[in-house]
Parts: sequence; structure tokens; C-alpha cells
Amino acid sequence: MAFAHPPTFAPGARWRYSNTNLVLLGLLIEKVNGQHLGEYLQEHVPAPLKLTGTSLPSDASLPAPYAHGYTDLTPDGTVTDAGGWNPSWGWATGSMICTIKDMHTWAPALRDGRLLTEKTQTERLNTLPTGVPRISYGLGILDTYGWLGHNGDLPGYGSPTRPPSSYSSIPM
Repeated sequence: MAFAHPPTFAPGARWRYSNTNLVLLGLLIEKVNGQHLGEYLQEHVPAPLKLTGTSLPSDASLPAPYAHGYTDLTPDGTVTDAGGWNPSWGWATGSMICTIKDMHTWAPALRDGRLLTEKTQTERLNTLPTGVPRISYGLGILDTYGWLGHNGDLPGYGSPTRPPSSYSSIPM
């Protein structure tokens, strides 16, 4: 499906974030390694960092207790508790769940590239302009006003602020 449409613009001409790339990466990881993505990630991310409360859900279950997130992304726009919504639809695009304790380990490891080679971390930090002042993007990492990370979210679990839609395809 990803290749059924022509490119929106030439590589390097503009910037647009796309979860499709992460879905393709997840499928590639499964094909190359012969494992489900959750199994592969468990071996290569939570296990080396000793994250005991981190997993990639394959169904609608969330370990209790969990934070209740609220969203207005409903058919009629009313605010509802999204805590029981199935997070697995995000799959390779970022539907891993973890405890706050694990986040205290994961966030610094993401920033400093602890699970990467030095060469990969250097390339990853080579962020390029997005067209939004003081925001640049590299290989899976965002530099926002000097803060390094990646702001994934699912309905109810993320920042309520969103950039204007005009930011999604800005000439470079």
C-alpha cells in the first residue's frame, strides 16, 4: 500500500513525518530476523537496558494499574477516557508501553544512543531542518529547541498541543 502512491515530493525538497516508514521498518525487521517485532524489540531494547515494565502489546490489554488518558478524538468530539483503547494499532510506529520507572532509563538511553554504535549515533544526530524554526529531525530523533527525543503519542497519551497542519510539508 505504501508504494501504491507516487512520492509527494522529491527527496530532500521538503520534510514530512510519516509513520508508514516505521511500519515498513517493522515488517523488514520481522522478515530479516524471522521473529515477531515484539520479540525482537524485547531482546534488543528492554532486555539490555533491564526494563522490566516495557513491552509491545499485541492486543488490547494494558497492565494494571495504568494512567487514564483522555482524548476528544471521538466521532462527536466529546472527551472520553482512552485508557481501555487498544494500543496495538500503532505497532512499529510506537505502541510500546512502559512504566514511569522504565521511562527514567529509556529517555536518557534514547538521547545518548546507548544501544547504538558510535557511527549510527553520529548519523542519527545529524538532524536536518523541518521548515519549522529551531526544530530538526534525524534518524528517529527530533531536536526541538535543543531537546533531543521523540514525541510519540496515542489518543489520550501525548501533548495536547499540535503544530499547525501547514508544518507537515514545508519547503526546505
